[in-house]
Amino acid sequence: MNPDGRLLTVREIADYLRVNPMTVYKWTSQGRIPCIKFSGRCVRFELEKVKRWFKTMEQKGRATRQVPVEGWSE
Repeated sequence: MNPDGRLLTVREIADYLRVNPMTVYKWTSQGRIPCIKFSGRCVRFELEKVKRWFKTMEQKGRATRQVPVEGWSE
């Protein structure tokens, strides 16, 4: 989880990855990004799991940079 222990929203993950929130919803419906689905559009994320997922995308050549996030440490 986050350093403060809370789960992140779609908006927060979209901001972290610098993508549109609808892209995050699309990835969740496709099962591409690790998430916790409570129902329909109620989705939450553990930052560390998303970071690991993003790292695997980077290693496969699907991402070209790491995204620094102010306030969250590695």
